[in-house]
Formats: sequence, structure tokens, C-alpha cells
Amino acid sequence: MKPNPAASAEVWEAFEALPSQTRPPKGARPARRLTALAQELVDDGILDGAVRKAHAALHAVLDKFQIENAEKIKNKRNAVLVVDGKAVVASLKNKAMTFNEFWEEADVTVIDDAYRRAARIFSPDVSRTYVEYLADKVADREEDAEEYLEAIMEARVTVAGMGW
Repeated sequence: MKPNPAASAEVWEAFEALPSQTRPPKGARPARRLTALAQELVDDGILDGAVRKAHAALHAVLDKFQIENAEKIKNKRNAVLVVDGKAVVASLKNKAMTFNEFWEEADVTVIDDAYRRAARIFSPDVSRTYVEYLADKVADREEDAEEYLEAIMEARVTVAGMGW
């Protein structure tokens, strides 16, 4: 590909002066890229608190997402909190099989697994800071540590529901 000889030098100077940016590769993680950029800004002394500011902006977007999708997230939260399963009982004697469905309340392991899956979507760092942000809205970590831990668990369920 060669420049058009009919175009004046001024056109090419203007074209070369345009800002450019490479396209992100397929599968790029915008939240991770933003956090990495913010960390570079801090490391280079360009913007103090850039990571905190970037995460605050992401938290605002996630809050808006929660408001817009409140019903869906509520249903997903309930799906995280309840584990459903099937038990198969087979008899070798009469070759009969029975299926029993069951529902149990999710334990910490199930909630943590759902949270980790969601954290892969949002990025672990953003998920962690968003959980702390949500918990800080509900409880004070200095006044009542137990209430704060409950708020952390509820926030982890919320994040898990958002990524479910």
C-alpha cells in the first residue's frame, strides 16, 4: 500500500498527527487493563491514587448495573444460595433406578466457588474491592467485626450473583 500521490503533504501531516491506539486483542480484559494502567500511572508518579479512582469508577458502573438488573441479580443470588442436586439409587437385584431431587442451603465453599467464577469475569482485584465497598456501605469494620464479616459474605454472594 502506497500513499496517494494526489493527496497534498498537508493531508498526510494531518493524518500522521491523528492519535492512534492499537486494538485490544481478542479476549482482552478491560477491568484488568484499566487496573494495570492505573498502577502504571501510580508507579510513574503521574497520578496518585489512580487505582483507587479507577476502582471507584468501576464500582459506580457495577452499582448502576445492579440497579438496572435488580430482579435478575436477586434470582441469581438465590441460585447461589441454594444447591440443587439429584440422587440416583440403582438396585442391582431388580435393575430398578430411582431419582431423588434435593435442595440444600449453600455453604461457604459453594459461595466461594461461585464468587471465584464471578471474580474471573470482573477480575479478582475489582471483585475484592467491590465486595469491600459493598460491605462498607452496610457495616463498619472497626465497630462490629462480626457484622462486617456477614456483610462481606453477603457482598460475595451479590458479586457471585452478578457473574452467575
